Amino acid sequence: MHLPTLALEVLTLVQATLPGTITVLSHLDDTVGMVLADPAQLYQVGLHLCTNAVQSMRYTGGLLEISVNALTLSRTVAPPLPALPPGRYVQLIVHDTGHGMPPEILARIFDPFFTTKEVGEGTGLGLAVVHGIVNSHDGAIQVESTPGQGTTFTVYLPQMPATVQEDSAWHASY
Repeated sequence: MHLPTLALEVLTLVQATLPGTITVLSHLDDTVGMVLADPAQLYQVGLHLCTNAVQSMRYTGGLLEISVNALTLSRTVAPPLPALPPGRYVQLIVHDTGHGMPPEILARIFDPFFTTKEVGEGTGLGLAVVHGIVNSHDGAIQVESTPGQGTTFTVYLPQMPATVQEDSAWHASY
């Protein structure tokens, strides 16, 4: 699956419902390799992350930025997350300039049913689902947030080896 294409589809859907106070920027590297993943599940990941970002800016406006790029981790480069072994990854980064989160909230965001939203606004399952999907695809997710400055989610998914990508492209054309 080509993650930049999926990210563009998610952005198209999200932009259709955005208030005029939120600006969207995208940085999608079309040259990144493929990831072996369920497109519907990764669509959910992108949609949940973008929806949360938009909700954090609904009253103040701001910037929603989505990026897809490649990253190679070697034994000499410390991984951004200890769970990531050396190898090639595709990163999906969703950044917002919303209200951000303090450390005590940040520590719980992937807990099922944890939410900071008002009753009737959310179930607290979105980020738990995101976390589960990313882990089930042998990936990892990192979150950085500063109150008053925004939040950045970075999803790391293993890139398929080039030989497998070529095989997949050949089979897909027939």
